[in-house]
Parts: sequence; structure tokens; C-alpha cells
Amino acid sequence: MKQIHLGYALYNYGTHPAGWTPHSRDIATKIEHFQHYAKIAEASKFDMVFRADALFAHTDHLEAWSRNPYHMNSIEPLTLFSALSQVTSKIGLAGTISTSYSEPYNVARQLASLDHLSHGRAAWNVVTSASSDAAKNFGQSKIPSHEARYGRAREYIEAIHALWDTYEEDAFVLDPSSGYYFDPQKFHPVSYAGKYVSVDGALNIARPPQGYPVLIQAGSSGPGKQFAAEFAEVIFSLNRDKHTAQAFYKDMRDRVSAAGRDPAGLKILPSLTVVVGETKAEAESYYASLEARVPNIVKLEQLTQDLGVDVTRLPLDRPVPLELLPRNTEYIQSVFQTATELVRTGKPLREILQFYRLSGWGTPLCGSAIEISDWIEEWVADEACDGFMIIGPSEPHGLETFSASVIPELQRRGSFRREYEGNTLRDHLRLPRPKSRHSRNV
Repeated sequence: MKQIHLGYALYNYGTHPAGWTPHSRDIATKIEHFQHYAKIAEASKFDMVFRADALFAHTDHLEAWSRNPYHMNSIEPLTLFSALSQVTSKIGLAGTISTSYSEPYNVARQLASLDHLSHGRAAWNVVTSASSDAAKNFGQSKIPSHEARYGRAREYIEAIHALWDTYEEDAFVLDPSSGYYFDPQKFHPVSYAGKYVSVDGALNIARPPQGYPVLIQAGSSGPGKQFAAEFAEVIFSLNRDKHTAQAFYKDMRDRVSAAGRDPAGLKILPSLTVVVGETKAEAESYYASLEARVPNIVKLEQLTQDLGVDVTRLPLDRPVPLELLPRNTEYIQSVFQTATELVRTGKPLREILQFYRLSGWGTPLCGSAIEISDWIEEWVADEACDGFMIIGPSEPHGLETFSASVIPELQRRGSFRREYEGNTLRDHLRLPRPKSRHSRNV
């Protein structure tokens, strides 16, 4: 039976705007909170925990955003995972870093450090950042085009790979008799000059335990798919229709082959927002209770962001006029497509707001542990994906409930591990370890 890969998205309170409301205290910056959930995820044998990030806080429309804490009080991912690496020993640690607002040398060093601290469990969710709010924080008036962002990202990865190969595997000889700490013949400075990125120097830390930390990507635009085909080892996608997911799965594997890579070195994990109950009705009731706590102003602001069109003043009992929709966007393509497809159904705005994306990444899958396990297994068996990035709309209901009910059911069926078979994230995902470009054994 094909084994399922599972990650868990580690948010402050879950991704629903009302996810924070059951909590009596602010836990967003409390390391004990994240340690608790990382330990649960590891005990449940998840491949990884994942941390999204944003390089901005909303400064306008605060009547809406002050009610929705998504990314408004958020610990930086690598700092968080450096701490979590010391209270876990197996689970992968996947953090988001933007190629648009950082430099390759610093990121190469930070990720190599995390990989060493965690003994080979680091992963990098490579993003190009699609928010004009982030651009303004870094002295830019607007975000660059998709082509420019992915052009920079491509050069960025090439430079970082070269930096990670600065030292060969056995460069550090520590030989008192010769006086050499490292072998200078196994040290390879980097000279990389591209249109967007340049590096002339050498990394000051040994090659990461995994060779390279695992690279994750989530772009769904044309440039994003091509970038993923060349570099990604894990792809996060936003596909809730199985036929669409199957087409995406085949397309990306074909693109990887065309790029000269082995498709076996790619895992596709769609995001899956899950609400588990004793019955489907119970799960739906819980989710409805979250929805009921969210005023329309929050929902309208979220849809406005995703569409790129101000819908806050439109009548709720009429459809959104199609002529208002932009033809394209520099924002996240998959999110924009989901929003526009929903608007094009012609449903009244009020009806759209009842179920649009308030859980963070799509209408949730509600059901019992058996129903959700059936659904997950069917998608993997039918080559729609290799597993899922599980998202909880609210904690502790999300991870704790999923770990206590769905994980044991999948383990009982033999489709999910009972124990880790290796120590690194590459081991868990069954991904090859990249050889150094300077290896004598190539």
C-alpha cells in the first residue's frame, strides 16, 4: 500500500479568523505553545510541521483586520524552529522565507545552521512574496512581476546551492599532526553573478547534514510551475477537486521529467483544512460555530484582498459584477483563481461569504475519522497527490483531534507510518540526498 505523507501547518490559533476566540490568553508568542504542538505532531509521526510567514502587518482597514489575527502577531519561522529543534528529534521543520526581501548568503547560512541544529530536519518553503504591503516594508512601491520575482528566485536557489557546497563532506579534518582544521583542497569559494543575484565569497559553515535542506514551493502560475519543476522537492497546492488535482499531479511530474529530474524526487501535498467529529454533522456544527463568530466586515476584507477588487461596499444580496474582476493578478495565483471562480458562479455576495476560504485554505473537509481517512486514501491511491498538508481551522481542536482520531485510523489500515524509519526529513519523505557538485565520487 502506498504510504501517505502528512505535514501539519503550525499556526498560532489555526487559520480561521475566529480560531483565536476559544482561547483565554494570548499564546501567539509563547514558545511553550508551539513546543506542545510540535511534540504532538512528532508523536503522531507527521513528516513535518510547517510555518507560513508574512513580512508585513496590515495598517489599514483595521476594523476588519483587528478581528482577524492571521499573521498579525507572528514569530519568525527560523527563530521558532531553532527552538523547536531542541525539544524534538525526528519531525521535519519547514519554514517560509522570501527570496524577494532577503539575500542568498544570509538565508544559506541560516538554513544550514537549522539543519545542523536539528540533525538534518530543515526545509525551506521558497516564496517570492505577492503582497504590496511587504514590498513597502522593504523600500519598494509595488511588487515586481511574476517573471521578475521567479527570475530572481531561480538565481537565488542556484547561488544558495553553490554556497551549501562550499565545503566538501569531509573537508573538516581536524588533524593536529598536520595543523589543518580543514582541508583547503576541499574548500570551494563561490563566484555567482546573475541579473538579480550575485555572490562572491564562501559560506562559513559546513555542508548541511541533508546536503541541501528540503526545498518546498507553492506557486501555481506558469513561472511558478516552471520554477517548481526545476527545483522543488515538495509542492504545496490548493486543489480541492480531485480531477483538477490529478491533472496538476501529472502535469508537474511531466514538467519535472522535462527538466531532467526524476519525478520520484517530488512529493505533492495539497493543503487540506480538516474538521474532525464523531460524525460529519458534529464536525460541520463545530465549523458553523466558528463561522458564526465572524462579522461580514472580516469576510469582505478577505475576499477583497484575494480578488484585488474592493467588494466591501457592494450589495450583499446581489452577485459581484463580473466586469469588476481583473483579468490577472500579481497576487497568489491559486488564491486569485479560487476567488474568481466562486464569483463567476453568480451566487449572491452574501452566499459567497458563507463559505469562502475563511478557514485559510479552502472550504474544510468535515467528517468522522473514518470518512476523512477514506477521503485521504482515495486521493493518494488515485494519484491526485502524495499526501496532504493538514490545516486546522482552530486549535487545539485541529491537531489534537486529528492526531487522536485520523492518525490511528490510517495507521490501522497500514497507509501511514507507526514509527519513523530514518532521522532526517529526507528520510521521511523518501527523497534522495543531493551530492556535492565537488564530490570525487560523482
